[in-house]
Amino acid sequence: MMTFTAPRRVLAAALPLAMLAGVTAWSQTYHEAPMLKAMVEAGDLPPVDERLPSNPLVVEPFDSIGTYSAGPVRMMDVSDRMSIGLRVRHTGLFRYNQTASAFEADLAESHAWSNDNRTLTLKLREGLRWSDGEPFTTADMLFKWEQDILNEELSTRGIDAFFTLGGAPAVWEALDDFTLRITWAAPNPVAMDRFGRTHFSGDNVLFLPAHYLKRFHAGFNEDAAELAAELGYEDWTAMFRAHGTQGYTQSAVIIGRPYLDMHTPEVVESDRVLLVRNPYYHHVDTAGNQLPYIDRLEVRHVGDKDLYDLKVQAGEVDFAAYYTGAPSLPTYRAGEAQGDYKTIIAQSLRTAELVLFINHNVEEPVLHDLFNNRDFRVALSVALNRDQMNEIVFFGLGDPHPATPLNTMEFFDQAWYNDNLAYDPERANRLLDAVGLAKRDGDGFRVRPDDGTRLNLVVEIGVLEGPKQAICELISNDWRQVGIEGACKVIDGALLRERLDTGQTAIAAWHLGRTTLLGRGTPDEFAFERCTANSWGRQWCLWFVTGGDLGVEPPDHIKALNDRWQSFKQAATGTPEAVDRGKAYFAYFADEMPIIPTVGLAPHPVIIHNRMKNVPSQNIFWGSDTNFYAPYKPEQWYIAE
Repeated sequence: MMTFTAPRRVLAAALPLAMLAGVTAWSQTYHEAPMLKAMVEAGDLPPVDERLPSNPLVVEPFDSIGTYSAGPVRMMDVSDRMSIGLRVRHTGLFRYNQTASAFEADLAESHAWSNDNRTLTLKLREGLRWSDGEPFTTADMLFKWEQDILNEELSTRGIDAFFTLGGAPAVWEALDDFTLRITWAAPNPVAMDRFGRTHFSGDNVLFLPAHYLKRFHAGFNEDAAELAAELGYEDWTAMFRAHGTQGYTQSAVIIGRPYLDMHTPEVVESDRVLLVRNPYYHHVDTAGNQLPYIDRLEVRHVGDKDLYDLKVQAGEVDFAAYYTGAPSLPTYRAGEAQGDYKTIIAQSLRTAELVLFINHNVEEPVLHDLFNNRDFRVALSVALNRDQMNEIVFFGLGDPHPATPLNTMEFFDQAWYNDNLAYDPERANRLLDAVGLAKRDGDGFRVRPDDGTRLNLVVEIGVLEGPKQAICELISNDWRQVGIEGACKVIDGALLRERLDTGQTAIAAWHLGRTTLLGRGTPDEFAFERCTANSWGRQWCLWFVTGGDLGVEPPDHIKALNDRWQSFKQAATGTPEAVDRGKAYFAYFADEMPIIPTVGLAPHPVIIHNRMKNVPSQNIFWGSDTNFYAPYKPEQWYIAE
C-alpha cells in the first residue's frame, strides 16, 4: 500500500507585474547617497545623471521608499570560499522571480528571437558603466567569447555544449555598442531559460571587463608572461583567471577589478569581505533614488554551522538564509527576542534536499550489475520511509516529491507520484531477493553474490548545505531494516568529483536543483550535457559530448533517452510540444529511478533582523535556480535608524 504524503504544490510568488517585467524610468530628477554626493561635490565623481544609463531599471519597493544609510548590512559565511560576498550582489543581463517561472530584464533592456529560434538578439541598456566609470558595451561580451571561451589556452575543456548546439560553435556578432546577436547552428529556444538566472547571464559567463583584463592577456600584452612571473603566477593563463574568471571563491572578490554589481570589494581578508556601493549601479527606485540604499555590505567568516547559529541567535546578522536549515528552526525561533530578528519560512525550490545518485558507471563489477538493474534501484527507494523522514527533519512541511522538475512545471505529470515513492519494505525485500541478494550473514545483512561478504553501500556526501547528514542517517536506518548495510561518508566536494570521474564512487549524495524553468537551459543532473554535473551516468555523458572519443558507450535505452532530451530542447518554452516532450522525457526518472529522491520543497528558515526593511517576507522561496538572493532584491533593502 502506498503511504506517501499528498503532493505539496509550490505557491506562485505574488509579485507586482513591474517587478517581473522591469520598469523603464521616466524623465525626472535623480537622487544619490550622501557619500556619493560628497564625492561629486569634491570633483571625484560625475553627477548622478551622468552615471546612470539612459533608461535605468526602476525597482518598485516591496514596502516603501527607503532611506540612505552607511550600514553595513551584516552577513555571514561558513565556507572558506566566502562566496556570499559575490552571490548577494551578483548582477546579470536578466534575473528570475522567486519561483524561476518568469524573468525580468536587468542589465539588458530586451531580447528577441528570430531565425526559427536560432538567433537571439540581446539589447543592453545604453550608458551602462563599470564600477570604475568605463562604458559597458558589447565589446565586453565579445571579449568573453573570443578571448576567453574560444581561446584554447584558457578553455582547456573546450566550449560548453550549450554553445555548440548543432555541432558547431555559436556565432556572436556585435551589431552596435549595445546590441549583440548570438546565432546557433540549431534551434535553441531554451537559451533564455538559462539566461534568466543571474549567474548564467552575468560576469564571467557572458561578459568580462575587457579594458581591465587586456593587461593580463597574452593576446593584448606581449609582456604578459613576464608580468605573470613578477606577480607570482605559473603562467599568464593563471594570472588571467585569478584576475577575472575564477568562480564563486575569494579570488572572485578582487579589489580594483571593475564590476557591474551593486557593491564592489573594498576590504578582502581571510575572514572578512567588506563591499562598498557601486556609484554607477543602474537601478533606481520609483522616486528616482539611485540604489542601493545602504553604502556597505559586510560578510564575516564563521568557523562552523554551530557558531553560525549562535551568532544568528545573538542578533549579529541582518540576513541569513544560505546556511540555515529546517533542523535549526526551533533554535532560531527561541532566539528571536534576544537577537531582535524574525524567522520567516521560505519554501525550497529543490525537489529533494538529498538525492542518491546511483552511479550506473561505477567500476566495481557487482555494484555495476546491481545499479543497472531497475528492480534493485526501486528496492532501495521503497525501503525509505519518506513520511517519517519528513516529520523528523522537516516537521511534516516538506514533500516526498519524485526526482523530477517541480510539480508546478507545465510538463509535470501527477502520475509521477507513483508507488516507487511508497514506503513498502515487504516489496523491497521481495525485489532484493529476486536480484540475487537473498542470502544473509549472521547479523541479517545481505551478502554479495561473488564472495559472500556483506554488501555495503557507501553514500558519499560532497556538500553539507542543509540537513544532508541527518537524512543520510535515516536512509541507513531504513536500509538496515531490509538487510542492506549503508554508511554515510562526508568527503570534500572536489574529491567526490574526482572519484566520480574515475568510477570509484558508488552512490553520491547531493540536493536536486534545476527543477524550475532554468532546468530546460541548464539541466545538470537531468541530462547528458555538463558532465561534471552528472553523477549517475558521467561516463555516458562524456561519450555523448565527445562523439564517442571519451567515456563509455551507453546502452540503447540511454541513447533513446538522450534523443528525447534533444527533442524536448527543440520545443519553444510554454508550447504544447514542450509539454508533451517534457512528460515523455522525465517519465524515465519517475519510473526507472536512476536518481532516488527523499523529501523536497522543504521549509527553509530565513533570518531577517528587525532593523532591516524592504525584505520580502511572504510568498518567498529559496534555491540556486534563482541565484538565491536575486529575487530578494537586496539593492532596495534599507536600515531603519
